[in-house]
Amino acid sequence: MVKWRVKNLPEFLSTFLDGAHSLGEAVFAETQDRVPVASGDLKKSGRLIKTQTGFIIEYTAPYASRVHDGVAAGEIEPVKSSKVRTHSRKMKTKTVTVTEHDREAHTRVYPDGIEGQPYITDAFKAKESEIPKYMVLRRSR
Repeated sequence: MVKWRVKNLPEFLSTFLDGAHSLGEAVFAETQDRVPVASGDLKKSGRLIKTQTGFIIEYTAPYASRVHDGVAAGEIEPVKSSKVRTHSRKMKTKTVTVTEHDREAHTRVYPDGIEGQPYITDAFKAKESEIPKYMVLRRSR
């Protein structure tokens, strides 16, 4: 019979959690490399939250889940009323300035859907083989 026993459970758990947090940092860095960038708002909305049990990676831009998971063909989405800032709109022969105005609540239809770009899932898969590296217990000598 062979037995293995943890002699210092708090140190063991602390070391394990440190490894999980390091893994979280690596996965988050990978998500930041993979996240699609149009305006940069999605990328800026990303954050890593270190918890007592591991980590959470979240992107809080209102459209983050649509970009990551995609949208099924034919999906209908309610859109709340909003204020539209003054902006320029290019027409065929000229550019016009559209003044600030209110946009009424409406629905948005995705007839063809949107293919997801699972940047968080792909980042985790890319780092999956490295998990043992982060979970190795570092023994103090």
